[in-house]
Amino acid sequence: MDIHEINQILREQAIKAGLCKDWQERIWNKDLSLTQLLSIYKRGIDFSLKQEWFDYGFIKKVFPMEELHENLIYMDEEVDIRDAESGTWVFLGECTGSIVFKDFSIGNLYVRHNSEISVRSVDFAKVFISVYDEAEVTRTSIDGGIIKYYDRRK
Repeated sequence: MDIHEINQILREQAIKAGLCKDWQERIWNKDLSLTQLLSIYKRGIDFSLKQEWFDYGFIKKVFPMEELHENLIYMDEEVDIRDAESGTWVFLGECTGSIVFKDFSIGNLYVRHNSEISVRSVDFAKVFISVYDEAEVTRTSIDGGIIKYYDRRK
């Protein structure tokens, strides 16, 4: 499947879910690369999570796992991330494992579906976690690490 087809399918799904005219005209007004598509997914994460326009099965099929990982997105996999870079991390499906932030890094985590993630904040790292659906997160703060936890489960 080429990039034009991927854009067309995802854009139609987003529009059906209520993507505003502003984004259609200013941000998604041409074919975007895979990295750009993942970037707008995360940039509009509140819309993406609320409207469920991002077809996860389709994404797993057409996006290489390396591309997802480069954009800090994990789907249905076991993770062991020991020195997480600052950024927005997304765990979808049935992810399991752990992630450690340290040395003043800042992480925004979105944990969805049936994921079970252990989060550790060490050495003044700051982590903001939003948990959805049936996901579970265990949290540990050590040596000045800070974790803010937001339970968005219904």
